[in-house]
Amino acid sequence: MDVWIFAYNKSKNKHMKALINRIGIILDMSPSSTKIVNNKRLESILFYAQIFLIIATFSAMLMCFELYR
Repeated sequence: MDVWIFAYNKSKNKHMKALINRIGIILDMSPSSTKIVNNKRLESILFYAQIFLIIATFSAMLMCFELYR
């Protein structure tokens, strides 16, 4: 989570800050954030959605690095 905090502190745009905040909340894999949900099925769906979003984020970052190389 340190990367998200660093990016949040560095960004000047308030829309970018909101986006980083939202991504950080989604990617936060700590048990305390997922224990809000009582439904086991919904919790597993959210867990797999978090994993998918992590993979999508890193693949998008890799694509950006490939484009600018």
